[in-house]
Order: sequence, then structure tokens, then C-alpha cells
Amino acid sequence: MRAIHVGFLMLLAFPFIASAHRWPIGVRALAWALGAAGFAVALYQWWEYQPLLVRAGDPNEIDIAVGVVGLALLLGAA
Repeated sequence: MRAIHVGFLMLLAFPFIASAHRWPIGVRALAWALGAAGFAVALYQWWEYQPLLVRAGDPNEIDIAVGVVGLALLLGAA
């Protein structure tokens, strides 16, 4: 559930920051895309919950890629 909460907060945070600074429409569209990507990372963690537990300590390439994207988005949102 923590991943879903963080994903939902990213879905809200990126567009909110972009609209609060009144940036151009292109930047706001990028903010929505980043928020959707953050929510997609959360959905991946929710969908792959059992396999992620089984693979703990031995992640595959997709797990690593999703993790790197998730960390980058989390730092960007913070």
C-alpha cells in the first residue's frame, strides 16, 4: 500500500508544482507525464508484489530499471 500512496502523491505533486509556478503548457504536460510515470512505478510494484518478494536479493533487469526510474521520480518530486 505504501507504493500506491507514494505513486498517487507523485501523480498529484508534479502537476501541482508545474501549475503553481505557472509554467508553459509544455512543461505542465511533461509534469503530468512524470506524475503518470510515478504512478506506473507504483502499479508495477503492486502488480508484481509476490514475484518481487520471491526475487528479493536477486532482481531482474526490469526490476532494476523500474527502481531507478522510481528513485529519480521520487527525488524530482521531493
